[in-house]
Amino acid sequence: GLPFLFYAYGVLVVLFLVSIVAFEFRTDGVHAPTEFADTITNSQAAGEPAGPETKDIASESSPLLASDTDPARNKSESGGFWGLLLGGDGVLLFMGYVVAMGAAKGVIDAFLFLWLKELGASNTLSGLTLVVTVVGEVPFFFFSGDIIDRITPTGAVLVAMVAYAGRLYYYSCLLHGHAILVLPAELLHGVTWALSWVAVVTEAKRAAPAGYASAAQGVFQALFWGVGFGVGAVTGGYWYAAHGARSLFLWASVLIGGICALGIFAEAFKFACCRPVAHGCSAKLKPEFSIQ
Repeated sequence: GLPFLFYAYGVLVVLFLVSIVAFEFRTDGVHAPTEFADTITNSQAAGEPAGPETKDIASESSPLLASDTDPARNKSESGGFWGLLLGGDGVLLFMGYVVAMGAAKGVIDAFLFLWLKELGASNTLSGLTLVVTVVGEVPFFFFSGDIIDRITPTGAVLVAMVAYAGRLYYYSCLLHGHAILVLPAELLHGVTWALSWVAVVTEAKRAAPAGYASAAQGVFQALFWGVGFGVGAVTGGYWYAAHGARSLFLWASVLIGGICALGIFAEAFKFACCRPVAHGCSAKLKPEFSIQ
């Protein structure tokens, strides 16, 4: 029954997290295209120097066929995947944001429909909420690249956390017989999901050590869907049973809002003490204050 499925899902999530931690999956460019690899191999066997086009193909299509003197590759292999990933500027803080968003989504996905049923919503209305969420996603998926370029992936995630807090609080204010008023809040799904997830994928790509882009994506997926979503759904279930849905959404809003406020403070402090370069800090500075 359902308890078995729940525990089976939990076991699979744990195994996935353990596999991510235990194995350093290098999946980027493991195999070059066959025709290019054959060309390089035949040239080497004949003792012919590789032409400029062959060298370009080797370096672009497969990092493993590129020169062993590539500093990025040697750094990745010598430093280790986890050391380089977690040592990146702001990566640990960003991971905390990802877990918090996953928890908020776990609460919403697991308990919103139950709450709407308590408020007297029909099955049609419950289905309509999904339609509205999809409508809200479209423009943000389309313009997410431009938005993230302007405010950085971290900025986009903090905006999404504000939207999560507002969305959860709105749910806590819904009254019996007025469940249809949930629909305007579902438009925020464009921010809380579309914009935030593009930002997460973008940051994971930036933070990934050379040759480990796919593994880094897996780590962030595990943090969101495994750790965050799981914690939100499980702890939310206990809170729902003990205090009800209205209290659950209210305190979830307070929690995600508090984490967001701490995140904004942390990012502001980092910005004041560092020189921002390509979403990171290149040089620590002393904060300077002046009145003009």
